[in-house]
Amino acid sequence: MGVSGLPRRGREGRSTNANTTFAGQAGRAPPPYEQALRSSCRRRPADLDLQIRTQQEKLNLQAAKLEKMDHEIATLEANLENREKEHGAIYPECQDLDRRLTAAESRLGLAQKEEASLHSEIYATKEKIEKLTHDMVGFMSRECELLARALDIVPTPPQELPLEEKHRQIIASLQAEIDDVHKQTAELSEQLKLENLKGLAMVNPEELAEGAEGFLGGAGVGGGAGGSSAHSLMRTHGGSSRRKVPPKGPRQLGQEMASPTQTHPIGVWV
Repeated sequence: MGVSGLPRRGREGRSTNANTTFAGQAGRAPPPYEQALRSSCRRRPADLDLQIRTQQEKLNLQAAKLEKMDHEIATLEANLENREKEHGAIYPECQDLDRRLTAAESRLGLAQKEEASLHSEIYATKEKIEKLTHDMVGFMSRECELLARALDIVPTPPQELPLEEKHRQIIASLQAEIDDVHKQTAELSEQLKLENLKGLAMVNPEELAEGAEGFLGGAGVGGGAGGSSAHSLMRTHGGSSRRKVPPKGPRQLGQEMASPTQTHPIGVWV
């Protein structure tokens, strides 16, 4: 019995025989690790030193590689931290840009709605201008017919009157017939001018100036022209003041006036 009360294990001698194991069992070959241990013990010290130095060099190379990898990892971590800082600084700017983009999209939607509304107003104004132009042509045709009728209806002054007095009487009688037509034509011309300028203002300022100039030059048939404008109009259609001019219908007169060189930029003759 030992000190602890357990039976003392006898010293079992290990046999170095190749046929015995480390436990003293005979008749069996030693395990592989025991054979390797025995073969290493039988090596010469010089071979062991060379193997140790080789392993040490390998370990040193591995340590150098690990140190280099640690340095690269530290560099990557530093770069990652810098990138995170940059992203943190850029994030508010991105949010601001996103808000500005949203506001711009909303303004774009409003602008598109306003553009659609302006287009509808332009089309409505164009229709009004076309209607007023048609009415203007009708009034001008009526004026031509009244002038032609007046030349036929006005009685010839007595032969004993001087030639100038005859002319004054003819002009006075014609003026009485024309005053009403001139008044209506002036009102319609003013209304047409306002509608035309309103429509042109929504198209192009340059075209507005050209259209207004052409309109004021072509539609100025006011009351101030008097009998001279009437006579010039009659001379335009051919014949003298004493000659009967066959009246032209509104369609034929409109076709002559709406030539390709007298077309408004938006396609409406003024």
